[in-house]
Amino acid sequence: MAKRDVRSLFIDGEIVGQVQMATSYPARLRGLLGTSPGCMPLLLSPANSVHGAGMTYTLDVASLDTEGVVVHVSRLHPFGLTRPRHGVTRVLEATAGDFTALGITEGVIVAWSNETS
Repeated sequence: MAKRDVRSLFIDGEIVGQVQMATSYPARLRGLLGTSPGCMPLLLSPANSVHGAGMTYTLDVASLDTEGVVVHVSRLHPFGLTRPRHGVTRVLEATAGDFTALGITEGVIVAWSNETS
């Protein structure tokens, strides 16, 4: 798998870790496929829904608007789908349970650094 663009991840202005960026069509289509539970979160942009085709573990999924506000949080089971939502322009996905540790809930603002690692 090709090396992905990695950035610092911020929740409500506080740095909470790192995030991989998936901005090309192939990277967004692949998502976290082929990774193991506990891998780094992935931000898909642009995107308004995701699928779990081929996944072997459950994901936490946050739908973000253009300002990075989390408008919906859901659990995506292997081979499941999230539905597109009006106003959603990006999707953040991580191993199920990681959002609790990162403080990701509806209404928080997700941001990332401009610098790549």
